Amino acid sequence: MRRQRQLILVCEGADIVGKTNIGLALSNKLRIPYFKNRLETPSLYDKHYFFNTLKYAQPIVLQLLEQTRQSIIFDRSYPSEFVYSQVYNRGTDFDLLASIDKRYSKLDTRIFIFERENYSGLKDDIIESDKILAVREKYHEFAKFTKCKINFVNVDDENLDREVDEVISTIT
Repeated sequence: MRRQRQLILVCEGADIVGKTNIGLALSNKLRIPYFKNRLETPSLYDKHYFFNTLKYAQPIVLQLLEQTRQSIIFDRSYPSEFVYSQVYNRGTDFDLLASIDKRYSKLDTRIFIFERENYSGLKDDIIESDKILAVREKYHEFAKFTKCKINFVNVDDENLDREVDEVISTIT
């Protein structure tokens, strides 16, 4: 029996762009498992949590993906460590990030960065409004850093069907 090709999709972007809704809709349409780290939000201000996840969990997750060839949709992953460590001025290991990124690129991982042109009037319960533009800027820096395929998707119209179709059109 011929196996379907592995798809690894990573949904990224500043808070309040709809990553979760888009990721879940993609999961449903593509019939690929969706994963969101539910411990992420309570640990947002724990400077060690995200670095430890990068150092200890990411290599294990990569081994799982490399060995099983499982497809998956991540609601945030290592690109968030690149971005948020800089926005919140907490240390990280850029060499380790580059190493992890290289392994994901060998798996043909596709990273989708969802963003808005205008964040005015939007408020999030987790991230401060004054940090949102800095987060957006760091995602653009990440796009220059990564070896993975990156697509920016504008979500200003909040049209979930269009956003999902735009993602699917880039992976088929």
